[in-house]
Amino acid sequence: MHGNENLVAGDFRAAMQSDGNFAVYGAGTRLRWAAGVSGAGDRLVMQTDGNAVIYSAGRSARWQSGTSGNLGARMVMQTDGNLDIYSAGGGAIWQTNTSRPSFRGNNPKDCRGFRSQAEAQPWYQTYFLAYGDIARLDENRPPNGKACEDYRRLSRIGRNEGPSPEWGRAFAVPAPRRAKPGCSPVSTKEISCRSREMSMIILPAISTIR
Repeated sequence: MHGNENLVAGDFRAAMQSDGNFAVYGAGTRLRWAAGVSGAGDRLVMQTDGNAVIYSAGRSARWQSGTSGNLGARMVMQTDGNLDIYSAGGGAIWQTNTSRPSFRGNNPKDCRGFRSQAEAQPWYQTYFLAYGDIARLDENRPPNGKACEDYRRLSRIGRNEGPSPEWGRAFAVPAPRRAKPGCSPVSTKEISCRSREMSMIILPAISTIR
């Protein structure tokens, strides 16, 4: 494989990049694994001895899978997101360990399903690489990769004692407003009623000044 060539399987691809690095990506540009030879590699060779090697333009080895001695081995990009090298007998002898994690359904479906921002972040990172932000935890625009940032801010207000009252109110549906006695919304005295409410707020301040 040379620069800009890919092994593709479903949502995943193993790419020999033009910068010389070899990497595995999930949907879009979500990096799941890399050989770490950016700027040094030129091509990836799956050798007849079973070893996968990245060579520089000068033909020096920059990375290898360490699977020599396995004649007939092959490299496979799988639909579950794992990149494997299989022996001629079908056994896996090397892998990137990037299989897509099974998803337990859309639960939790938002930040309220976590006790803290610290708990939400690793969950987000695990599933984001394979599925994207399925639980809508990163509401930043543009997304910045940080889950439930409002939770982190508001939980500090609540001294980190579980979800703070402010956090709950951020998602709460506002309760219907109740009219005060004699202040029915359909009453013709609504304006004078509001005036009395305002005077209840203003008068104590005036009396304090006096």
